[in-house]
Amino acid sequence: MIDPKLKRALGQAAKGVEVVAAAHDGVTRAYTSHWVTQVSFEEPIIMASISPKHDTYPLMKASGEFTVSFLAGDQVHIGQYFSYPGRKFHYIAPEYLTLVEGRPVVPDCLAWVHAKIFDTLPMRDHEL
Repeated sequence: MIDPKLKRALGQAAKGVEVVAAAHDGVTRAYTSHWVTQVSFEEPIIMASISPKHDTYPLMKASGEFTVSFLAGDQVHIGQYFSYPGRKFHYIAPEYLTLVEGRPVVPDCLAWVHAKIFDTLPMRDHEL
């Protein structure tokens, strides 16, 4: 169990809100994340953290890729839509996620990136 003071301190780190999404074999899933960061400049590399229990995880593993949509300030409702742990979607409303170049992206987000997975690292209850 994390110490409440440490949890509060870590929660003060400046961060945006992103929607991480993956698609494979006609199935698309996504989740809201605060744990996406750039880790390299010369060769642009980003890191995303995901729980193997999340329904997006097997799609990321199977497809070997994912997208990150960086949300605008007026897209809080979209972040909330994808933020519930273990939420199982029978469909995803097109106003929240659409395909761009065959990849799932939040419409009208500030920016989005397509990432190819080249390595993973287990970290207790999540994987990077």
